[in-house]
Amino acid sequence: MALSATSVSPTGSATGVATLTLTANASFQGTVTVSSSVSSSGLNVVFNPTSVTLAAGQSQQVSVLVSSGSILSAESKPSAGWKGTGLTIAMTALLPLFLGRFRRRRLNLFASLLLFALLFPVAALIGCSGGSASSPKGTRTVTITATPSVAGAPVQTTTLTVNLQ
Repeated sequence: MALSATSVSPTGSATGVATLTLTANASFQGTVTVSSSVSSSGLNVVFNPTSVTLAAGQSQQVSVLVSSGSILSAESKPSAGWKGTGLTIAMTALLPLFLGRFRRRRLNLFASLLLFALLFPVAALIGCSGGSASSPKGTRTVTITATPSVAGAPVQTTTLTVNLQ
């Protein structure tokens, strides 16, 4: 197991990238899963892919993404955004037809619910701006572990130094 870079230096909440090369010896054939542990909090590490299947003598590369902010990995799913908002508004518009006995009361309820249905998604999106406090500057050590699926095959580790700027 080898790293293309033994250190990365992401600036602010930018993402640093290193490449991990996993190579099977002549007798190994199976899946290797990679994981990490970080020397202190405030650092996110994502692997892409998280596991590889190797044949004897074969090499595969894994991208190691490191950041003090959030990382959207290739396996993450994007948020739905406004999906479903139209249905919510339509259902809210029909609700007053089934509630209340008096027309004026029903109209007030309808107006209140419609206002809530229109403003709630906007407030939710504003509240989820994605901002986060960044980690203090300095050096962190990431220990990368490669765990083979084959019984008896040794677990291997390597380190990556992260210099937060």
